[in-house]
Formats: sequence, structure tokens, C-alpha cells
Amino acid sequence: MNTTDGKDPRLETITLQNTVLQENILMVDDHPESLRLLSQLLSKRGYKVRPTRDGKLALNFALSSPPDLILLDILMPGMDGYQVCEQLKACPETKDIPVIFISSLNEVFDKVKAFSLGAVDYIAKPFQTEEVVSRVENQLLLSRLYKQVLAQNAQLQAEIEERKRIEAELRDSQRWLSAVIQTNPNLLYVYDLIEQRTLYINREIYSDIGYSLEEIQQMAGAFIHNLIHPDDLPGLSEHMSRIETAKDGESFEFEYRIQHKNGEYSWFLSRDTVFARTADDKPWKILGTATEISDRKQAELELKTALAALERQIKQRFLLETITLEIRYSLKQDQIFQTVAAQIGRIFNADCCLIHTYTEHQNPRIFNVAEYRKTASKSLLDVEIPVKGNRHTQFLLSQDQAVVADDVFAEPLLENVRELYCQIGLKSMISIRTSYQGKANGMICLHQYDRPRHWTQDEIGLLKGVAAQMGIAIAQANLLEQDKKQRLKLQQSEASLAAAQKIAHIGSWEFDLVTKKITWSEEVFRIFGLDSTATEPRSAQLLKMCHPEDRDLFQQTVNLTISQGISYKKEFRFLHPSGQILYVEGRGEAVFNETAEVIKLLGTVMDISDRKQAEAALLLSEQREREKAQQLEQTLEDLKNAQSQLIQAEKMSTIGQMVAGVAHEINNPVNFIYGNIIPAAQYARDLVELIALYQQHYPEPVAEIDERLAEIEVDFIAEDFPKILASMQEGANRIKQIVLSLRNFSRLDETERKVIDIHEGIESTLVILQHRLQSQVKRGEIQVIKNYGELPKVECYPAQLNQVFMNLLSNAIDAVEESSANCTCKVNQIRILTEVSSDNQVCVRISDSGPGIRPEVQSRMFDPFFTTKPIGSGTGLGLSISYQIVKDAHGGKLECHSEVGRGTEFAIELPIFQKLKVKT
Repeated sequence: MNTTDGKDPRLETITLQNTVLQENILMVDDHPESLRLLSQLLSKRGYKVRPTRDGKLALNFALSSPPDLILLDILMPGMDGYQVCEQLKACPETKDIPVIFISSLNEVFDKVKAFSLGAVDYIAKPFQTEEVVSRVENQLLLSRLYKQVLAQNAQLQAEIEERKRIEAELRDSQRWLSAVIQTNPNLLYVYDLIEQRTLYINREIYSDIGYSLEEIQQMAGAFIHNLIHPDDLPGLSEHMSRIETAKDGESFEFEYRIQHKNGEYSWFLSRDTVFARTADDKPWKILGTATEISDRKQAELELKTALAALERQIKQRFLLETITLEIRYSLKQDQIFQTVAAQIGRIFNADCCLIHTYTEHQNPRIFNVAEYRKTASKSLLDVEIPVKGNRHTQFLLSQDQAVVADDVFAEPLLENVRELYCQIGLKSMISIRTSYQGKANGMICLHQYDRPRHWTQDEIGLLKGVAAQMGIAIAQANLLEQDKKQRLKLQQSEASLAAAQKIAHIGSWEFDLVTKKITWSEEVFRIFGLDSTATEPRSAQLLKMCHPEDRDLFQQTVNLTISQGISYKKEFRFLHPSGQILYVEGRGEAVFNETAEVIKLLGTVMDISDRKQAEAALLLSEQREREKAQQLEQTLEDLKNAQSQLIQAEKMSTIGQMVAGVAHEINNPVNFIYGNIIPAAQYARDLVELIALYQQHYPEPVAEIDERLAEIEVDFIAEDFPKILASMQEGANRIKQIVLSLRNFSRLDETERKVIDIHEGIESTLVILQHRLQSQVKRGEIQVIKNYGELPKVECYPAQLNQVFMNLLSNAIDAVEESSANCTCKVNQIRILTEVSSDNQVCVRISDSGPGIRPEVQSRMFDPFFTTKPIGSGTGLGLSISYQIVKDAHGGKLECHSEVGRGTEFAIELPIFQKLKVKT
């Protein structure tokens, strides 16, 4: 009992009784509207309401499930409210249920009668909802308090009787407990957690561990910590932590070792429980018992050792019997090998167990026939174990003793295959051969991957016994396999032949999913160019024979048939030993067992190389015909281009000849004028000087001369005549420049590539088009904004390049005129920009402020004879010829960048030097 616990159990009882989850109210009223209204109102307040419209039903409800309160109407058919209340109060089970009448009767007589029958309240209709709720809650509260008072009185009376009984029993218990403590052989103690000292102990513990009282007292309260085994200190701390958080009535056990004075340790078992707490409910005093269990611990250790030895013997016996039974009663060697591998792996608790078969041969090979793996890691069934050059394997197969490698990296026999063991992550291994009549026929290997492992003598002996049984099993399996092969050879031939006849009467094959064995007919060997006497290739070898581009398709097709049983008919390519590509048509279908699982695949292989060659020849012929058609189409296109070039060349030749002729005819009189202006100017100066000299020496000429001088204004002539000659000089220079521009544009004398300044060609073209740039009636002047970069001289065909400039600038002027006709508010501009765009490339950009070009027009603008201008305004050859001149004749680019409403830009990119011989 906790002496510091000051809680009053009576207060707890009251608190529990006041806790009401949901109070039940029975409502009796024959008016549905009132019944519904009050039910909804009280239900929303959290009460459980049971409505009824019949007095008899109300009595039955009250008897079967007494409510906490009854709301009762008076005027009801059959049994009225007064009768119901009278019967309720007459029944012992329902007499204490409070009843509130709710009625439209508002007379004093009715209320008095109601209260006389035992009602606790009376509510007249019509009523206020809050009033009803208030009265209901008040009556329920009074009912609860009444019940609590009754319960408390009964409980107090029971507690008085119980306390008297307990006091009597306590006196008897104290006398009995004192006798038990004195006779108990165990150590009983009371320990103070706060002061950390022992308050009571029934006998001297120091005598049990060889110490005197004085020696124990010198250790004070910490003598347990001084004498307990160091390995048990964490357990002691954990034990004390559990006690500090223990609940009342909980007890905890703790086994530990105490050091005897002679140095030996004795085992003790302590059972402790908290029996007193502080005011803040923390553990204060511990009551415990301590029993020496050294003898029990020794017996447990001996029992554990005996059980371990017995377990090993049972496992060994079980393993050997399992192998023996499998060998005797199972004819499926794969099942035998797999069962044995699993049993060995589990009993030895190894990461992996492998069973191999071995046959002496000129080129010996070791096959992995069964595997057990503790975890789902990469399988080793496809890993081939070398024999030649493998000292470990050769030594293992030469004798019957197990070869143990606790650490494979320290085993000399494994040095030459260390790379293989590093690849699979092997750390430790034990191996032993299986043999029959003194000849090796296989091996058993146990692997450990996580750490080096010490293999015990018991494990080595067990593995040796297993190997002896497995030698017999492998020998028996070999005999059965030979017999099975002979019997299945005929069956497989018949099944393959039937399948081949059913499908296509060609080479057939079979794939056993259980044994992973592939069986071919002789025709399949012939198709693949292999020796029919050799063994069929394995799955990996067959996949390697497949053409690299068809391997994924081949593997996916076979896997789909295996997983879903779907038949297939597909064409694959394989690599023939002769080096040629072999085309085959493969067909396959699944064979199911009684549980609808795919166990085998059957199929055929047909050589379709000849058909493929014919198809390829046909495709080649079709390709040639298509190429001929393309050549004809290209020839037609070239003829159209040649026609357009001839037309444009003839046109430009005529224009060039005309321009050259005009320039020549203008040049002769211009040269005459230009050559006589300087002498004329000199003569005029001489005459003026002579007149001045006459005026100086003959200031008073005759009257006729004087009148003539005044008439012709000699002074004005002397001043204005040099100006006239200067104007003539400037005009002659202008005409000479125009003639030079015309000759530069025509360049009839330059039909080969020349290194020129392309700015001269642009300027010559602008001079010729000057009359179109000037202001006209329907539009203002077109501004030409030139932004020339520093360009090197370009190797090109000058006359052809001038033709390109003429076409692009003429189109730009046409676009500006079209835009100006639609909107007079826009500024008429043509921009010419030249720059070096990249190594060995110059770029000429000609942009206008025209309306822009629609995308559908841009895709055809370089086609010959395509034009958007009205009939008679254009031939549709200008841009086509320009594109061919830039691209074919100069190896450059002509690109158009246009956006409707924002103008158009043509970009000409030309190589500075012609590295290749381009088409002219």
C-alpha cells in the first residue's frame, strides 16, 4: 500500500458517477408535431430521445430500458398520461424515474392531480423551448444528484464494513508475513532510492559472498556497483530506469553476477517492485528479493551445450535422410540437386550453395546444376568454372578431402582465379568433390560473401557425408539421364516432326523451360550451318548468333511467349558461320501443363534468304526506276532553269549592249565638251584681261564702244562667264560619271571572275535607278540609307552580280511604291548594309519599308516564272535568276526575311575567294 497517496476514493466515486456520456429521455405525446419539435430540440442538446405516441408502448419501453426522464402528455387515446404515470410509480423498477407532464390543460386541478401522482414538474402548452430545456436539465441534474447520494451512502456503509474486515485480516497477515520472512531462504530487502541505502534486510548477505560486515560498510551504499560484473552494469542501469518509471503493482527481474571475495562470480536473480512513493508520485522505496541462481545458470549452460550438439546431430541426420530419400524416390535429377542445395545451404547457414557435375574429357568442363542463395543476388548458374590452369579445382577433383578456405585471399590455391572471386564478392569457401567408385563426378561448394568464416570440424564432417551420398545421386542421375535421353530422343523426334508438319514442314525446334534445354532437328542445324552431331547451343549462345540489330526483338518475342503463351511468327536475321547474313522466318507456340503454366516451346525455322534476295533485287529495281524518274524530273527542272537563264541572259545582254551603246554615243560629245572647256576658260580669261587692259589705257573710249560696253554689261560677263564654264565642267563630270556607271554596270568586257569592289556595282545600279528613286506625283522621294562596312575586294562575276543588285533594288522600289500607294504616312526607305559576316564571307543586306511578303508567297518566291505582279509587270524570273547566280555561280546564299506589315530584307552572302569551281 502506498502510504503517501492522499486521494479519497469517495471523491473518485462521485466524479465517476457525475460523468454521463448521454442521457436517455422517453417522450410520450399523441401530437406528431409536438413530438417532432421536442425530439429535434433535445437531440441537438446532446440527449438521446426515444419518442412514442402510445401510453402502453411507453410503459413497455420504460420497463425494458428505463430512461433517465419521461416527458408525458395527458390527453392521449387509449391510456392517458395520468394512468401511465400511476402505473410507472406503482412499479419498483420505474418508480424513481422523474416524470414531467406537458399538456394543454392549464387548470389548477390538473396540475394538482399530476403532482399527486408523483410528477416532478408540469409544463403547460403552448410552451417556450428554452423553458422546456431548462426544466428538463434541472430535473436530470436533481435525478443524478439523488442517485449519487444513494450510491455514496451505500458505498460508505460498505467501506466501513470492509475496513473492519481488512484491519482484522491485516493483523493476521502481519503475523503470517513475519513468520514467512524469518523462514524464507531468499534474501529480502527494502531499499531507499532517494538516500540510496538499504533500510531492511532479513539476513546478512555479506556472509554469502565472503566479506565481513566492516568490509561491506566501508563500501557504503555502492557495494553492489563495486562487486557486480562489469558486463552487468548496463543491465543494472536499465533495471533502475524501469523501476523509476514503474507503475504500482509492476515488478521487474534482473539477473546479474556478484564477485566473491575469492574472485569467483555468483549469479543472483532480483525481483523488485515499488511499494512507496513521494508526494510528487516518484518511486521512493523498493521491496525486493534476491536468490542465488549459480547452480541453475550452470545447468542452463550445460543444457544449452547439449542442445546445440543434439541440434547438430539432428540436422546432420535430417540432411542425410533427406538426400537419401530424394535419391531413392525421385527420378528428377534437377529436383534432387535443387533440394539438396537448399537443404545444405540452410543447415550450414551459408550465403550460397552450388552443386556441380563433372565428366572426365579431353576438354573437361564443370556445369552448375543447382544453386541455393540466401538473398536475391545475381545467380552463378551461368558462370563457368575453369578447370585447366585452376589449381584449386584440379586439387579438389583429385582427392576426397574437403578443401577449406576460411579467407579466400589467403589461400594459395586460389591465386590464379582471384579475379573471378573478386568479381562475385567471395570471402570464404569450403569445397568437396563427389565421386562414385573412386572417380570424381561433381563438386559441392559453400560460399560466404559478407565475411571470412571459420568452418568447424563438425561442418567439414557433415559435408563429407553429404558428398558421399551426392556422389551416388549424381551417378544414378547420369544413368537415368542416359536412359531418359534414349527414350526422349524418339519422343522429341516424333513431336518435332508432327509440329513441323502441322506448321510448315520445315526445320523444327523445342525449348524445355524446366531444363533450359534446346532441341533442334537436323534441318535447323543445316539452316544455321552447324554440325548436326554437335550439341544444341544454349540460350545465351543462340542469342549471340542473332544479328545485333535483331537481338532485342528476338529476346522480347521469346520472353513474351514464355510469360503469356502467345504464339508468334516473325522474321529474324542470324549470322551464318560463312559470314553471310541469314534471313529466317521463325514461328513458335507454347505448351501448357495441367495448371495452365507454360512448360515448353515448340516452333519451326524457315530459311527465307532466297526470298529476301529476290525482294532486295526488286527493291533495287524499283529504286533505280525512281532514280531515273528523279533524273528526268531534275532534267526538266534544269531545262526550265536554263530557259529562264537564257531569257534573262538575252534580256540582260540586250540591255547591256544598249547601255554600252548609249554610253559610247554619249561619251564622244562629252569628251569633246570636257576636252574644250579648259581652253575655252583660258581664252575667256585672256579676253577679259584684254578688255580690262584697254579700259586701263583708254579710259575714255569712243561713244559707240562706250554704248556697246554698257549694253552688254562687260563687268557682269567678266564675273559670270567663269561661273558658266565651271557649271559646264561640273555637268561634264556628272555625265562622265554616269557613262562610267553605265559601263561598270554592263561590264561587257568582263565575262570571267574578277576581284572587284562590290560597292562600285551597288553604286552603279543606284545611278541607273536614280530616276525611280526621285520624288514622283503619287509618292515622295525614296531615301536610300547606305551603311557600308569595310569590305575586302570580292572574287565574283561582276556583270551577274550587278544583275542581282538590279533585280533586288527594283523589287525593293516596287514594294515601297506599293506601300506608299496604300499609306502615304509611311517613310519611304531602302537600307543597304554591307559587312563581313564570317571568315571568307561578306554579306549585303537590302531591306525596304514595303508591306512585306506573306509566308505562302515566301515558299515559292525563288521558283522560275512565279510572280505576284500584274500581267505585263513582271516575268517571275528576277529572283529565280538572282538565286541561281548567288548560289550556283558564286557558291553563296540568298535568303529572304520578311514579316507582313514590317517590310522585307534580302541577305546576300558571298565568299571572298572562290575555293571551289562553282556552276556558272
